[in-house]
Amino acid sequence: MKSNRMFGILCILLEKEKITAKELSDYFEVSVRTIHRDLLDLSSAGFPVTSQQGIGGGVSLLPDFKYSKTALNKEDMNFLLAVIQGFASIEKIKIIRVAIANNQLLEMKYYGGSGYFHRCIEPYKLIFKQEHWYLFGYCRYKKDFRIFKVSRMTDLNINNENFVEQEDHTIPPLQSDFANDSGVCITVRMGYQHVCRFWKKGRNYFTRCFA
Repeated sequence: MKSNRMFGILCILLEKEKITAKELSDYFEVSVRTIHRDLLDLSSAGFPVTSQQGIGGGVSLLPDFKYSKTALNKEDMNFLLAVIQGFASIEKIKIIRVAIANNQLLEMKYYGGSGYFHRCIEPYKLIFKQEHWYLFGYCRYKKDFRIFKVSRMTDLNINNENFVEQEDHTIPPLQSDFANDSGVCITVRMGYQHVCRFWKKGRNYFTRCFA
């Protein structure tokens, strides 16, 4: 998956002084163009990726960010992966929200039990549950309403075709964790150490993504 590949690229950049996009594409068995998109996404997520053209050029991280992958503990590694996965989901959610607001069809490749399948969806509602985003919509292939996990979506695009919302449907009782029926403010309590850790590691990422 894209997020796992981006995490792999980051680990390689942490260990190597410089590497070319072609070498990365050969290693991950994807096109150079795909690698360039991954590098752009890493940069947008707050990782200081830089590239140099010409002979002796390549892709690297800025010197002040360089340190060995072996110095990362399990918590650090999980955080880096979460940042990458979170950024990938945010980009998808932006596309989905535009499609929902304009009643436009969504084209995607969706990962199921036996591989990836092309799907054309009438998107109705985004749902956040148990740390994951889901899309409730009408699948034109299955001719029925389905819930799709956002992390399993790839090649997500908005189709210019508009759809008329169907009335004979019921949104499943999968309530968003970001809201409640009464509109009551929810207070989240965090220990001092957790707040400091959250602020230190996440400030750049969340500033870039939610500004």
